Amino acid sequence: MKPYFVTNVLEILDSREYNTWNEKCLYSMQLLLAFDPAFVGCEFGHFNIGEHAIVRLFMRAPVAEDAHGNLRPYSIIKQLAYVPFWSTFWIWFRVMTSEIDFRDALSIVIPAPNGLFLAHLSKEEKAVEIRTFIDDKSATDDRKIVRDLMMRVSEPLLASPLSASPAVEAAHLDYGNAFLTPVVCKKLAPHSDVFSRCLVRKEEHDPHRNTEKLFREQLAVLAATALWDTFQSAPLREFLAQANHLVRQSTR
Repeated sequence: MKPYFVTNVLEILDSREYNTWNEKCLYSMQLLLAFDPAFVGCEFGHFNIGEHAIVRLFMRAPVAEDAHGNLRPYSIIKQLAYVPFWSTFWIWFRVMTSEIDFRDALSIVIPAPNGLFLAHLSKEEKAVEIRTFIDDKSATDDRKIVRDLMMRVSEPLLASPLSASPAVEAAHLDYGNAFLTPVVCKKLAPHSDVFSRCLVRKEEHDPHRNTEKLFREQLAVLAATALWDTFQSAPLREFLAQANHLVRQSTR
């Protein structure tokens, strides 16, 4: 893998249809700087943040102050540290389980240092729509367990292509996320019961469809495809290099 740096940028979109109402939102863009060879790229990111979520973030997360007691609004950005990673994971999970459409059933959780975001998979674009933010005190026990689990799982991988998609894929034809997504599923699979309870909404309209079971099954199927031994034995960059090599060999 060639060295690169990706920064996720939020831009304001004046209005967008958001379920049955309209609200302003921030959409994400990724600026990629590659140094060997020199390259600059910009791509739309995999998440949008609604105005309601931003308001709740400032209400419920700690906002730092300067030496004079003035609020530092940009200090809130640290709450978004895990958003690019998990947004990409959910997009890839959706792609890799395309035979089952989970978009109406999943209420996605994305962890934050002082709480968690709730979101849904968009039906209009390849993105996660972040709807609101709740703090630790307001979260249910299941959501707290899942939030802590997701932070532990993703912490060692925050510098991976899962945090830099789709910019890295577009610029370098990097296929690492096709292998990292099953690895993450492998890490989550032992906790699939609490994970599915937390994410799957109650099915009032179709009580006979067991979405929790389907979700656990799909998580297990993806976990079984993970190159787990290679992932555990090799540094991340080496694992990704091997994964890309396998893909290029198979397409010859």
